[in-house]
Amino acid sequence: MRHIKKCLALCLCAALALGSAVPGLAASDFSDLDGHWAESYIEDLYERGYISGYEDGTMRPDNEITACEALVFLSRFYELTSDELSFLYDDWGSIAEDYVPSSLSWANEEVAVCLAAGIITEDELDELDLSAEIEKELLCVFLVRALTLEDDALDLTGIELPFGDADEISPEHTGYIAHLVSMNIITGDDNGNFTPKLGVTRAMAATLVSRGLEYVEDEDIELTIDGYSGLVRTFGIIAGADDDYVQLRGEDGLVREFRFADGASVTVNGRSTSITSSHIGDEAEFS
Repeated sequence: MRHIKKCLALCLCAALALGSAVPGLAASDFSDLDGHWAESYIEDLYERGYISGYEDGTMRPDNEITACEALVFLSRFYELTSDELSFLYDDWGSIAEDYVPSSLSWANEEVAVCLAAGIITEDELDELDLSAEIEKELLCVFLVRALTLEDDALDLTGIELPFGDADEISPEHTGYIAHLVSMNIITGDDNGNFTPKLGVTRAMAATLVSRGLEYVEDEDIELTIDGYSGLVRTFGIIAGADDDYVQLRGEDGLVREFRFADGASVTVNGRSTSITSSHIGDEAEFS
């Protein structure tokens, strides 16, 4: 079991800045987006900052995405502060670095987020070719996990799906797809098929993610990562302490009292330790 750090105080979340939009372009200005069937979904994600266009003024909605790109997409469901991301990467970054090839190292942080959030497991990451196109049914699994609905999906395993090619869907993925169907996030194609083994285009991915975000907003679901959301680093000079609390004098000169949370990490003068009254006047860091 991986050690999870606990927080002593809450802080406001700042949006995780990932990707960059084409300067000066509105979503409707992309030359290959006008009239596309997924235009509204792509525009939604572009305006949210989840997806960016290319420097030549295109969005390339029909390009298929890789497994790595899919994970980057889904990592953006979680808004993390720099402290939260730092703690998370301390725990999961080395695993991401072990499995993400150097050519995709730009995605190490996003993959670490997906690991911490339970979107993908370490074993799955080990077996997954991140540079290959992602199959639609696997993206559905990752999406359900990103929405924190896996338990509900597992209850639907074995349910009959309304697609002509339902027998091509991997049995272990049936519940995930059934749950997305019940949420109106996915539907069949014009022929009533799901095509689970086919790749996923940027347009398809944008549609699923946009509908997923709409569901989160409609249901007022707060997407957080246990053990990291709300986590902050607290620095100061120890002004008082006992078994249950510590008083810290911050850089502003004010003394604040903090209660110890279970599993709190305490560093005094650069060393992890338990705090006693003998540490009054020492520098401390909590997380």
